Order: sequence, then C-alpha cells, then structure tokens
Amino acid sequence: MNRNKPQTRIEDEVIRLSQAGVQLTPQQAAAVAAFLATTETTTRLTTDTTTTIETTTTIETTTTIEATTTTTVTTTTPYPCVSCTPIYSSTCQGFNMPSPSMYCLTAAEVPVSYTLGGCSTCGIPLDSCQTTLACPSGTAARLDGGSGDINGNSDGSPTFLYCSEAAGLWYGRIDGSDTPIISAASTTTTTTVATTTTTAFACSTCSNIYNTGCQGTGLPSASNWCVKEEDVPVQYSVESASFYVDYEFFTDEMACTTTLSCPSGTHSVFLVSGYEEEGENYGLDPTTLYCPESGTSAGRWTSYLNGHEANGITRMTCKNN
Repeated sequence: MNRNKPQTRIEDEVIRLSQAGVQLTPQQAAAVAAFLATTETTTRLTTDTTTTIETTTTIETTTTIEATTTTTVTTTTPYPCVSCTPIYSSTCQGFNMPSPSMYCLTAAEVPVSYTLGGCSTCGIPLDSCQTTLACPSGTAARLDGGSGDINGNSDGSPTFLYCSEAAGLWYGRIDGSDTPIISAASTTTTTTVATTTTTAFACSTCSNIYNTGCQGTGLPSASNWCVKEEDVPVQYSVESASFYVDYEFFTDEMACTTTLSCPSGTHSVFLVSGYEEEGENYGLDPTTLYCPESGTSAGRWTSYLNGHEANGITRMTCKNN
C-alpha cells in the first residue's frame, strides 16, 4: 500500500534540506520560494497593560472666624438728692493709699449709695436723703462731727446717716443717738488719737473777736448754727501790714492780723458798728482783717468788705448757709 506524506511535511523537508546546504533542483527551489511566500508565521504578543487611574480629591475647607466684642456697660445711678450733698468723704484715696496702715476707701469701694424718701421706723422726714455706711472688713466708720472724728456704732454694725432736704444738714445715728456730722468715711481700724495744740493768742492790744457763742454744726438748731472757733480754725499773727483805718492809710504798720476762711456749708458774717455784714463774695471768699497794735487806732479791727472800708469790727462768725 503506497502511503504519501502530507504536502506540508514534504515542503518542510525540502526547506530543511535547502537550509542544510543540499543542492536543490530548480523545480525544488521554486517550490520552496512559493511556500515561503505563502507561509506567514505570526507571533502575537499579548501585553497586559494595567492602567492605574489616580484620583485626586481636593477638599476645600472654609474657616469662619467670628470676632466677639465684649462691651462692659457701667450704670451710674443718678444722685437723688438736691439740698443734701453727698456725705461720704471725697478726699479718700482708696485701699492702701497713702499707706497700708493708714487709708480710707473711696465711695465706690465701700460702696455707698443714696436714696431719697422717708423712714417711718427711723423717725425721719419724708424728704430725707439717706444712706447706710456698712464698712468692709478691715475698716470702720469714721464720722466728722465738726470738732473731730467720731466712731460709728460701737458694735461695728452699719451706721445710718440721713439729711433733711429742707435743712441740708446730715446726721449720724450712732448707738441710737443722732449726731450732726459734716463727713463720713470707711477707714483703717487703727485709731489715730488727734492731738490738739493750743496756740497762745499772738496779739497784745487787739482782742480775739471770733464769736464765742458758736456751739458747732447743727446747734442750737439745724437751721441756725455757727462753727466753733477751733473748728474753723481761726489763727492770729502780728506782722507788718498796710491797710486803712478810719479812712487813714497805714503803711508797714505792726498789726494783729487774721484771715477768716469759713468751712464748706458756711459763710462769714461780721458785726460792724452793731450791724451784721457778709464777707467778700457773700461771705464765701476768705476775708483778711487788721488791727493796729499801737497808735491812735490801736485795738480797732478793720477790713475791706465788698468794696468799702469797714471799721470797728467787733465780731466775726462762720454761719450756716
């Protein structure tokens, strides 16, 4: 049985022989060329490409800064009184001022507040300006009665102060008794004992003419009183001065001299030839008086009051307004 090889195997054999250097017949070479022309070996390379997609996410953040402004509102209560002026001392410098051992608190540090009205249980007029001085720890009430300091209630309890709008005079209710006062303060508890030094009257021929009948603030009544001499205070000196006496001008004359400057709430009044006359500017300004120590006018007090010469002054007074 004659078996033929497949055509492709024959052609493969021919090609192998040609590549091995075997001399082929023209027919065989043509057959190899035709085979090569019609045969294509294709190598397909498959490349797996991995594509990476990068996703960039942009997050926008908006920060809002709110500016907060804090406004402190200080409410000041209007002073309710008219005739009665604030009784708490305006000279107090505050805590530890001028020193830790000697100071008085300001009205705001206490604090001090005023009301206007009556008090049926207190027995005061309906038109009274009033306050209660309650001193903080480490301080105590000090009231000025016109002739020196007075302590508040002995048990340290708040001290009630009041002033009738009709009279304009302040009183402190201390241990149940009403005492006229001209100022109040919350001070250190260290008590300072005031020493009163009496100065000898400097003049010889001229006399002391301050009113000796004055009893002090609120006495004999709230509407009629005058300041005591030591509470003014009144001082005299002998010095060379130039002044008029009985329309005669004296130059560099040795004279007893004094200047009357009345405390707040009072004004100066002079008794001239039996008549009362107010001092300069309705008695509110200081007034200077002269009295010759020798000569024909010795012992005669004189001053210049409200634009005219005032001779023969026999009394001077600081009287309530």
